[in-house]
Amino acid sequence: MMRLLVLLCLLLATPAWAVFPSVSSATTSTVITDETNHTISMPAACASGKLLMVFFGSDGVEAVGWPAGWTELVQTSAAPTVAVGYKQSAGTEAGGTITVTTGGPEQSAHIAWCVDDAIAVATQAPESVAFVNQVASATSDPPSLTPTGGAKQYLFIAVSGSSNAAETISAYPTNYTGNNTRSAGPSGIASGSVAVASRELNAASDDPGTFTWSGSVDKNATTVAVHPAVAAATYIPQIIIVE
Repeated sequence: MMRLLVLLCLLLATPAWAVFPSVSSATTSTVITDETNHTISMPAACASGKLLMVFFGSDGVEAVGWPAGWTELVQTSAAPTVAVGYKQSAGTEAGGTITVTTGGPEQSAHIAWCVDDAIAVATQAPESVAFVNQVASATSDPPSLTPTGGAKQYLFIAVSGSSNAAETISAYPTNYTGNNTRSAGPSGIASGSVAVASRELNAASDDPGTFTWSGSVDKNATTVAVHPAVAAATYIPQIIIVE
């Protein structure tokens, strides 16, 4: 008599990137007097494990210091000062504040985000390139960025700052239509501003277009990429019949 042995095998499918990272909560804040300690408002909601990001701007050239638990991603080396910091949320920061320092007294402007569906920073931190400084320019052009790991469902972020808080933005980079925000102090040339815009794109790299500002003072710009979280592993059942 012939006997059949049926084996059920579970094959691990290639891990997939889940969804694009997205901003679930955001806030802006300013410091309107010259200070070395800058109080930055955190998003109203941000559960444990999500990604917190802060975009900081002031008009001078200052070293920026971050509180414990925060990591600086990138900072300018010429006026205006723009810096980006991040941390993995502990779930206790929402609705609170942090204090960022500058080497000298400055007014400042800030944007804070809570980002969902980003990979843990211990696995892969957000990435950036050096700021491009443009002197006496009405535009700022974030440079091309090629993140680690090839094409994924990235959240690309164009970041720019101006030395004059009175300047407004008439156009954000082409295709960067998400989270278009500018935060600026109240004192014109004595207070800088910072602006961001985002784009969800599955590609190995991206080169944002330009920010168009209303005036022609010094500008800085960079590009940031937030990596997506990996989806849970899936298994494909395979049946093998052995005679």
